Amino acid sequence: MSMIVMGTKDTMLIIFWITIIRYLIAVPLGMLASSNKGTAHYIVNGWNQLFSAIPTLFSAIILMNLPFLIFSESRLEWSIVLLAIIEIGRVATVVQQQAHTLSKRLFVEAGVTLGFSPFQNYRRNYIPNLLPELVVMFFTDLGRAALLIGQLGMLSIFISQAWVQTGFTRGVIQNTSLNWATLLGSTRVDLLTAPWIPLFSAGAITLAIITFNMLGEGLRKVFDRRIS
Repeated sequence: MSMIVMGTKDTMLIIFWITIIRYLIAVPLGMLASSNKGTAHYIVNGWNQLFSAIPTLFSAIILMNLPFLIFSESRLEWSIVLLAIIEIGRVATVVQQQAHTLSKRLFVEAGVTLGFSPFQNYRRNYIPNLLPELVVMFFTDLGRAALLIGQLGMLSIFISQAWVQTGFTRGVIQNTSLNWATLLGSTRVDLLTAPWIPLFSAGAITLAIITFNMLGEGLRKVFDRRIS
């Protein structure tokens, strides 16, 4: 239990940074592609098709086992960026579709008629109307990020690790963090001898996923009441 409490900060930071980086790139990209044409549209479409062709977990396994990343001293930072990249196309596609639908609304067309610049139109019409859905999506994606790092942990793929030399030509890769996902890395060893280790770490991740999803749905209801 003490390890789980100590690892809470690292776990939450990893989950939030993965999602924040994803949205910092995906939202502007999706907005730029709202016309369903042009360079931004092809980037979003290609990005989404590239990573939707195979399951998210498989993409994460491939990226996390890139040779340069295994022994990198900046593995934690690279891992967060790469895990964020995987679903940028999906988020950008959702934003693109919503922005495209919004562009057909009369008040957006009125802004164009009044001579609003694209920046003014985005600030006054697009962002206020897209923000509630983006906030809900953000919390839902926090749960998706928590699930993904939990799955990687069960496969003993650590987000933060170091190479420890145990002999002249031998060495082992060891986890260097107490985040919840890495506690699942020893599931196969501890399941029979100390089952509470994987049980409580899995429970903590599950609780986090449920909490993020409930927050997202709660915010959706709040926004729906304000609109109605």
